[in-house]
Amino acid sequence: MATEISTLKPLVEGTELTTGTVSVYTVPASTKGTIKMISLFNDDSSNHTVSIWMVPSGGAVALATKRYKEIVYAGKTFDIECLHVLNAAATLRITCDANSVCSVAVHGFEVTNVS
Repeated sequence: MATEISTLKPLVEGTELTTGTVSVYTVPASTKGTIKMISLFNDDSSNHTVSIWMVPSGGAVALATKRYKEIVYAGKTFDIECLHVLNAAATLRITCDANSVCSVAVHGFEVTNVS
C-alpha cells in the first residue's frame, strides 16, 4: 500500500512577471500539486492586467486552460483564493500586460506517493 506525503509550502516564493507567458510552477513527477492562493502584486502607478493558465502535461496556453484574467490596481495586491489540483508535469503559466511591474507568489501543497 502506497503512503502519501503532503507538504504545505510556497509553490512560488515570488517571481517578476513579463509580457511573455512564463511557466512559474511545474508539478514534480509522481506528485499532485494543489494551489490554494495566488497573490499578485502591482508595484506600478498604473493598473495592469494579469492572465493565468493551468496547463496539463502536454497541453498548451489556450482558452480551455485559462483560469483567470484580473486587473491588479496600481500599488495593490490582488489575492485569489482557490482550489486547483494539478497532476504531475502540469504547469502554472502567467503573463502581465507590462514588463517588470507585477509579481506573483503561489501557496499550496504537494502530495507525493511513496512506497
